[in-house]
Amino acid sequence: MYIPSRFLICPTCGHFLDGHHPIEASHITCEKCKTKYPLIEGRVPFLFDRPDKVIRQFHGYYRNYVDHEKKHESKVEQFGVDFPERRSFYQLLAKGLRKNRSLVEQVLQSLQAHLPEKSIDEEPLDKMAYTTDLSYLMRDWSGEKAHEEEVLKTAKSILEMLGPYYDSHPSVLVLGAGMGRIAVELGEQFREVVALDNSPTMAYCFNHLMKGSLSFYDIQLKRTFHQSEMVKEIKASIKDRNDDLIMTAQRIHYLLGNALNMPLKDGSMDIVVSAYFTDVFPLDLLLEEVDRVLRPGGLFLHFGPLEYHFSDESAMYAADEFRPIFAKYGFDWITETTLENTNFCRPSSMLQQSYKNWQFLAQKRMVTDKGSMQKNPCLCLADAITYKVEGPLGKHHDPSIILYGGREPLTITPVLLEILKLMSNPIRLEQLLADFFHLFEITKEETETRKMVVKSLEELMEKGIVKAQESSL
Repeated sequence: MYIPSRFLICPTCGHFLDGHHPIEASHITCEKCKTKYPLIEGRVPFLFDRPDKVIRQFHGYYRNYVDHEKKHESKVEQFGVDFPERRSFYQLLAKGLRKNRSLVEQVLQSLQAHLPEKSIDEEPLDKMAYTTDLSYLMRDWSGEKAHEEEVLKTAKSILEMLGPYYDSHPSVLVLGAGMGRIAVELGEQFREVVALDNSPTMAYCFNHLMKGSLSFYDIQLKRTFHQSEMVKEIKASIKDRNDDLIMTAQRIHYLLGNALNMPLKDGSMDIVVSAYFTDVFPLDLLLEEVDRVLRPGGLFLHFGPLEYHFSDESAMYAADEFRPIFAKYGFDWITETTLENTNFCRPSSMLQQSYKNWQFLAQKRMVTDKGSMQKNPCLCLADAITYKVEGPLGKHHDPSIILYGGREPLTITPVLLEILKLMSNPIRLEQLLADFFHLFEITKEETETRKMVVKSLEELMEKGIVKAQESSL
């Protein structure tokens, strides 16, 4: 699990963020605003705006949770005294609670290592039950038959819908990645997968599964037929499966951050997968950020029910209202389907919950569609770029120019480099062409040359090097 430097930006100021760091580093620093972002356990970047404040809020939440669980354990231990006929059960329950609490305490300690020296109390985060819910660990990595069937059925449906795009869309962002199973399944087919979540517990567990197994207890005191199913020890592991899966998991770029302020460059992603996540935030807020990080021609895939985990009723839409909203943001609707699947299935439970999951795929329109290049757009570099020149010395050999700054290194011609230099400041297309013709002493009547330049600019837009922007130029 390594940090994809070419994708990253500082969530505080938007500047390029260099993710390369010494092995023993505890943080990465933005060269522009000097904000320091912790590396949780030296591996997972904590990329929130105002990271000092956010880490104090998380720390306060985990500290309160641990204190609450200690009181809960004491209460259960007393039950063993008061009800001797069930003493062994309450002893097991207390053991399970302690084990789960100790895992959360390890997360707390990993955050505590990054608390600012002059720390002040922040209002703890609330409504964060998700971040301490170990059910996701059980579903994704316990290997139990019912959970495997559930998660693999979901992954298969997602992969089948994305199948035609494996080669043309190599990078995937998974929103609300949780314990990482969907990201890993996608990693079997796609070259680069970025997993984004806001829960330190999820990131901590995924990181530790790279090194070994995690034990915890599944505690379900309601709707059970057998007492043995009420408190059950679970072992989660990736390594116990196969070598290919652990190698894939180690390639996942796991980031902690805010899905409404992603630490990713404009146009850096080919695909955004939102499994059980599109309903976490109001759609307009989420789509605005998805639109920013997706390249032209990029894909958005939704999977899951519309449960809406927020209170603003004005932002709760029915499925048939999504298409015009996506069209407003410049997306074309490709396909949709439904898939019935279980949800955290426990075969021994009296409650068997299932969803009729809605799944759809939408594609961000190309910037150059419908003659937009004929509308004289204002063009600029999408981000800071660097280049190096390679090649043998000699009059008859043109050098190769390797460009860095888009989604991946790109080899360009010297002529194309000169075109990019003309965009050091935002410039209208027609002015760019005029400057290019003047620079190379070309007459404006040479329409084939004009078409060649415009086509090259379109290709650079697709690769995230150049973008069109609103301007009063």
